[in-house]
Amino acid sequence: MPSNSTTNLVETIIAEASYLKAFLETLDSQTWQSDSSSEGWTVEDVVAHLAGSAVGWSTNIKRAVAGDSGPPEGQSFLSSGDRASHPSGPAARKS
Repeated sequence: MPSNSTTNLVETIIAEASYLKAFLETLDSQTWQSDSSSEGWTVEDVVAHLAGSAVGWSTNIKRAVAGDSGPPEGQSFLSSGDRASHPSGPAARKS
């Protein structure tokens, strides 16, 4: 059974996701295509990045809860000093 702190965390995440969804639904197409404060990224790019990251984290959390501590399928653990970052800006949109 989840602890109160875990339950509160999950409830907070669900509420914040709902608030974000409601806000994003108010944006018009011009706003979606406008520049964000991240150089080279539109508002749409940033939201897509957040959504993709959420899916990745969700998958990793589900695996961890199921007892799977290995890297995701098709990937390996990073070696000491390696970076896991992905391209950013226009390079990220091309990948």
